[in-house]
Amino acid sequence: MALQRSGGREPDALLTAVARLHTAGVPVGWDALLGPATGPLPDLPTYAFRRRRYWPAPHPVTARDDERAGRYRVTWRPLPEPGRAVPHGTWLAVGAADGPAAALFAHLREQGMRVTEVPGAGSGRQEYAEALRKAHDEASEVTGVLCPAEEPATVLALAQALDDIAADAPLWCLTTGAVATGPADPAADPARAAVWGLGRTLGLEAPHRWGGLVDLPANPDTRTAARLTALLAAGTPGEDQIALRATPMARRIAPAPPPAGATPWQPSGTVLVTGGTGRRGRHWPRRSPRTEPNT
Repeated sequence: MALQRSGGREPDALLTAVARLHTAGVPVGWDALLGPATGPLPDLPTYAFRRRRYWPAPHPVTARDDERAGRYRVTWRPLPEPGRAVPHGTWLAVGAADGPAAALFAHLREQGMRVTEVPGAGSGRQEYAEALRKAHDEASEVTGVLCPAEEPATVLALAQALDDIAADAPLWCLTTGAVATGPADPAADPARAAVWGLGRTLGLEAPHRWGGLVDLPANPDTRTAARLTALLAAGTPGEDQIALRATPMARRIAPAPPPAGATPWQPSGTVLVTGGTGRRGRHWPRRSPRTEPNT
């Protein structure tokens, strides 16, 4: 924290630096700086339209909070059963024209969706772009893109192709066995789980072109298609990671306690913190006073 500025007044620079430390949560001995308070301390003013203090009070940090800092786990929360609805416009279905995907597309049409299949199994970015451009030209109104995905390379090539043709229709990736919502589910398939990892990244980098991720049963039936059409029609506000099981489930991230009996990590020597200029990189050395590493 700089205390001297070229051409600036030292008292102003000192008070500015101390104020910045205070707002960052560093304890400041104001009595030593300004002298002891001689009168009652006034409350900060409130907004005229909101009779409450806008200066946030610090959240008390307990030992339990400190143990959980930086540790999270995936949980699944049940969603209400969606009501019957059908999304409008034309939806482009990119993927294999046989197997479970073909059966799913047929069920979606039975529900009233306008689904146009776009050939592209094993295609690359350029082939996807050409096929999607042709489908956009032929369709009256494209409102979404469906991709039954088994590996992240397919999703990446398709997302790049949609960007190449400047398509605004949201991309929805459909998987099977990519996530496990509980003990009743088998272990997640690593390649299909990677599709979810890439999809979450796409959702952050291109939210305007992202729809979401939906994990389906191995053999989707009419009920699965009806629930999927309802989710697509509603746009699932705030929900873009859903698993259709006996009950629709939404993915959540929750704080995780440390493993029982875990031994704290005690590094020795020099510890290299990559990305040390970020928030987590600056926070970690301050939270590890017992390690005494060279960072």
